[in-house]
Amino acid sequence: MSRNKATLVRTQWLLMVTLFPLLVHAQEEPLPDKFKIEVGEFFVTRAQTTLSLAATAGIFAAGTLLNFEEDLGLSSRESVPRIDGYYRFGKRSRMDFSYFNIKRSGIATTGDDPIDFGDITIPPNTPLVQSFFNEEVYKATYGLSFYNVPKAEFGLSAGLFIAKIGVGMTAPTIDVSDSAKGTAPLPVVGAYLRYKISRRWSFAAKGDFFYLVVGDYEGNLTDLRLNLEHQTWKNVGFGFGFNGIQTSLKATDGDLTGSFDNTISGFQAYVFGALGAAKYQR
Repeated sequence: MSRNKATLVRTQWLLMVTLFPLLVHAQEEPLPDKFKIEVGEFFVTRAQTTLSLAATAGIFAAGTLLNFEEDLGLSSRESVPRIDGYYRFGKRSRMDFSYFNIKRSGIATTGDDPIDFGDITIPPNTPLVQSFFNEEVYKATYGLSFYNVPKAEFGLSAGLFIAKIGVGMTAPTIDVSDSAKGTAPLPVVGAYLRYKISRRWSFAAKGDFFYLVVGDYEGNLTDLRLNLEHQTWKNVGFGFGFNGIQTSLKATDGDLTGSFDNTISGFQAYVFGALGAAKYQR
């Protein structure tokens, strides 16, 4: 993990753990939140994907370095539907879930270097090269609340971040194309915080993290979500916030050397429904 990424992760943990004790000194009405579902839009304002492999492997080959936005013209902004929520099993336990699907595509003229992509090679300065990069994300985590009162909640979590990746490239002027897809299930651990600012407004933060080094392979993931919500009616409200996801994989094996970096960040706007006030909050 680079120094900047390590600093970012430490800062996120420090903010969530340090600020929590400062926020739990008032009494307000509890929110009815045994089951909660959020439905809205994820406005991706920054998407950046780079990949470099230095041996034939999968769909990339022979030292090709690709920046999907700069080299292939993929869009860096998208707006996609998104679902989030959680279900409580009791005062201490909850299961969180998230789902969204980002599909990006682009058309560009290649640069001065050839592109080796799977079984095809696209010559320099080839016009009308079409490409796509799709990322479908499922996330499910189990949370254990160590502090849970009507005013505030703090806990730790563990679960899976599953990314289904699809990527492809077509050069119609030379009649070649290739594509592939795969699934990357990454185990994550994290922390979450919820604080009720007033009778109507509340703040929530959740961070999930993954870091692993095995032999010549290194991978890390940071998923940070910050939200502000308004309890408009007893069981219905709205919210908005920020979500940033950064994934990095690196291989230094003798037969396969390369890296993959993917960053997605943007803002959310959603409505939510909360049903069935938990008994311990009545």
